[in-house]
Amino acid sequence: MQVTVTNEMKGRMTKDGSVLKKIRSAGGGANGCIAGGVTLLIFAVLLGGLFFALFTPAAGALFGGLFGIPGLLLVGGGMAMQARKLKNYENYYERETGYDRAELKGIERELLAPDMLLFDNQKQKKGEGKPVFGLCLTKHYLVMPMMLGNCYVRRLDEMVGAAYSESIPGINGYKYGLVLLSVRDEKEGGVYNAYFTKETCLEIIQALKGRIPGLITDQAFQYEGKIYNMLVNWKDILALWQRS
Repeated sequence: MQVTVTNEMKGRMTKDGSVLKKIRSAGGGANGCIAGGVTLLIFAVLLGGLFFALFTPAAGALFGGLFGIPGLLLVGGGMAMQARKLKNYENYYERETGYDRAELKGIERELLAPDMLLFDNQKQKKGEGKPVFGLCLTKHYLVMPMMLGNCYVRRLDEMVGAAYSESIPGINGYKYGLVLLSVRDEKEGGVYNAYFTKETCLEIIQALKGRIPGLITDQAFQYEGKIYNMLVNWKDILALWQRS
C-alpha cells in the first residue's frame, strides 16, 4: 500500500543522507559473512565456557578457539567487504543503470522530495508495523530495492510495462506479484517482485499508468493476432514498443 513518508521514515531510508547507499547496504555476501561470524563467536563463548566449567581451561580454550577464530575472520572479512561495497556504491549504480553521477544525484534529490510516492512491501494489515521500503515513484524515476542489496532503477520514460501476475515461476508452483519491463531490460527481461500484495501491485500500476502514456498493464495480451506475454516474449514486446 502507499504510505505517507515521515521525517522518521526518511531517516530509516537513508545512509549518510543517501537513499541509494542505504539500499546498497542491505543483504549480500558481506552481511552474510558478518552474521555467520557472529553466530560462530556465540558458539565459541557458550561451548568454550561450558568446557571450561565442566572440564579444564585448556578444553575451554580449545573449543573457544575452534569456533572463535573462524568467527573473528568472518566478521572482519565481512566488515571489510561491506565497507568496500559502500565506498563503491555509486560505481554499482553507474554500471547497472548506465546513468552518470550527475543523474544519480538528481535521483537522490527526487527520492527525498515531498512529491515522492512510497509503496510498502509488507503483507500486513493497514496501520500495523513499520512500513518497509518496497518501491518509490519520483517525478521522473522508479526505484525498487531487490535482493542482496541490488536495486532496479529506471526512468519513467523508459518503462514499457507494469502488470500484476499470478503466474510468476516459483518453487512448487507459481508466485504472484508485480512484473516490470523497461527498454533497458532487453537482455534478461523484466523483473518481478513477489512481496507486494495484490492491492499494492494494483496501486503501483495505477500510479505508473497515470504518468506513462501507453504503458502496457497486462501480463499477456493479443496484438494483430499474436499473443504476447511479458514474462516470456519480452524481446518481441520491446520491439513492438519501439515500432509504435
